[in-house]
This record gives sequence, C-alpha cells and structure tokens, in this order.
Amino acid sequence: MISRFKALSRALLFIAGFVALIFADGCVFDGEADVDVAWSALKKGDLNQSIRFASRAINFGGLSGEKLGSAYECRAAANRDKNELDRALADLDRLVALRPDYAGGYLARGEVLFRAKSHDRALADMDQGLKLVDPSGNAKAVSLARRYVIRGNIRLVKKDADGAMADYEHALSLDPASFDARMGRRSEEHTSELQSHHPI
Repeated sequence: MISRFKALSRALLFIAGFVALIFADGCVFDGEADVDVAWSALKKGDLNQSIRFASRAINFGGLSGEKLGSAYECRAAANRDKNELDRALADLDRLVALRPDYAGGYLARGEVLFRAKSHDRALADMDQGLKLVDPSGNAKAVSLARRYVIRGNIRLVKKDADGAMADYEHALSLDPASFDARMGRRSEEHTSELQSHHPI
C-alpha cells in the first residue's frame, strides 16, 4: 500500500513539473516552429496533422499577435477543408478579433460563411476584406482573383447579377486563365438569358 502511494506521488509530481514547464517562460514547445509545420501539413493535405500542430502552438506555444493569428488561420483552413465549418468560424472570429485590420481574416471567414449559406454575413466580410486589401480596386495581384470570384458567387446567389458579373470580369482581368471566373460568368449569362425568355 505504501509503495503504491509513493508511486502515485511520484507520478503526480512528474505531471505537476511538466505542466509547470509548459506554462513557464520559454515554453516546452516552439510555437513558431509548430505553426510552420501546421501550414506545411495543410499544403500536403494532412488536415489532422495540421490541426494538431496548430492547436499545440495556440495552447502551449506562447504566441501572440500575428503569429497567434497565423495559427488560428491555419487551423481554421484545415477545419474548413474537413467541412467542420463551426470550428473554422470560431477560429476565424478569434483571428478577426485579434487582428481587425488584417484582410485575410475577413476573406477567409467570408468564404466559410458562404459555404455555411450565411450569405449576408459572407458578403459583408468579403466586402470588408477586399476593401482592406484592395481599397482602390486597382491591385494587380493574381491571388486576388479567387477572392473576387467568391464574392461574385455570393452576389449571384443573392440575385445581384450586375455585381456578380463585375466581380467575374475583374477576376479575369487579374487572372485571364481563371476557370472559376469563366464558369461564374457563363453561369450568370445563362441565368440572365433564361430570365429574359421567361420573365418573372
């Protein structure tokens, strides 16, 4: 009985010491390295690995500011790809609260909200994100084409045909090879043609 008590005491002391190390200055885990691993795993399609390392960075990595935001963004992207939309949105809400001037938070949340069929909120986030990243509408970054396509899709669902077409055309001006922009434009043209022949 005494030997069992001693063994239990040693185990508890070990656990307490480990927890103390985690929360002490100079944490056991390298949060920045974990975030890098999480993003790498996401690119390789290993979503569970990405979530594990992003979660460890968030909980035990001693991160703050932009680095913590990157961990939230990565975990949200992995959960989005797993179709765990509520979890993705929870992390994106944290990201937007942490970095309210970061366009990527609004754009990522807008995409998830669109998938969740929350179209009004999705459009508001896409508008805000694009306003932050491209306030004049003259940015030439090819990477923005996908964002304009997403907003165009939201506008199309909301029956804003002119707005949708403007976004698809702008996306094609940024990336003429964009298949999604071409498909969106074709879909809008087909919808408009049907409405012209069968007005409501």
